[in-house]
Amino acid sequence: MMFGPQFLQGPGYSVQLPPGFQVMLNPFPGHYVMLPPGSDTFTVPAIQTIRPVAAFEKSALLQQLVNFENPMVAMANLPNLGLSSVLSIAPLRREAMADRTIHTREFDALTIRQIPARIIIMVVESAQACVEVLIMLDLRRWTEFVGPCLQLLAGLALAGSTPGEPREVRAVIDRSRPDQVEYEMVNPDNSVTPLTSLPTVVGNLTVYNIDNSIRAGDIHGTGIVLGQHSLAGVNTAGEAAPAERGRTEPPPLPPRQQRGGQHRKEHDMSSNPQGNFNVGNVAGTGIAIGHGASAHVTITQGERAQLKTLIEQLRDEIQKAAIPETAKTVLLNKALPEMEKSADAEDPRSGLERGLERINDHLEGVGAVASKVGGIIGAATKIASVAGVAIKAVAPFLASLI
Repeated sequence: MMFGPQFLQGPGYSVQLPPGFQVMLNPFPGHYVMLPPGSDTFTVPAIQTIRPVAAFEKSALLQQLVNFENPMVAMANLPNLGLSSVLSIAPLRREAMADRTIHTREFDALTIRQIPARIIIMVVESAQACVEVLIMLDLRRWTEFVGPCLQLLAGLALAGSTPGEPREVRAVIDRSRPDQVEYEMVNPDNSVTPLTSLPTVVGNLTVYNIDNSIRAGDIHGTGIVLGQHSLAGVNTAGEAAPAERGRTEPPPLPPRQQRGGQHRKEHDMSSNPQGNFNVGNVAGTGIAIGHGASAHVTITQGERAQLKTLIEQLRDEIQKAAIPETAKTVLLNKALPEMEKSADAEDPRSGLERGLERINDHLEGVGAVASKVGGIIGAATKIASVAGVAIKAVAPFLASLI
């Protein structure tokens, strides 16, 4: 594995890599296989490729995109992508811009590990060059990866295209379509090119919540946030509370005016101060509910020391667990160091959540069963309890084994 250079180049194109991209393979000149920030080689929740398309193969490639309308053709291409079955196929789109044209085919499928995935194939052509860009995302985690992946596409420079500033990518919310988030590209001439639409709900999992109304049962916990502009933080005793905490959302996006006659708005989904909250009994510490509400929770030094002890216990349980050695190596070298570092951080929750998510995904990826990873589950659950992390939200597979 190597960290990607700032620029990638190939016949007829160049592109600036967004921060954090890793170039995994470079099988021939101009063909790159990359992991966006946060992806890894074990579970591969997101991957992106780019390759030049020679003039003699462009027509055949475009015809193949057309033929994907036939599920049998799509099925024939599944093994090349590590997929097992096709769930749905979107119509072929052709978006013409001043200096290039993008042909896009999207479809949803199940991976060989039965994980829902979105595959986006884009053929981008100018008067003198053509490239194929492929993006594959775990649909349950698309909010983590779609921004950088599309930004790479926006930074693509083609021979024969108009030089200028990189294009911008932004998310658009249509209140009449709370089931999806749309992404589009703003071109140098201020025209807009639709790129993709991604679901807010995948199966029974809410990936991104647009609705202002929140309905829940009884609420118990630490550092819980409900409502517009609500803030919750976890601080060490005696330390100043941070002024602001961010929420998990699509990447920051430039403002724009709403389209006339449509209930659409830019990425900031907190402009409407009206929100309805229907909950059961509420009990806990540091719970914020409502417009402008905020809450801060103190973690004592004793609790911090307890976290460190539990993380060491988790390390021992991972080493003893009956799981593949490759999985152990990834967990011990990736998830644990991040959790250990976060235990000394001002706000330990974010690092602990990422570590628990990584453990969750890897154990799910190897098909772990409760009888084999009981020690890991016990230590992880205790860590989540001390830190006020919702284990069912960040590690649903682990929670299902409890």
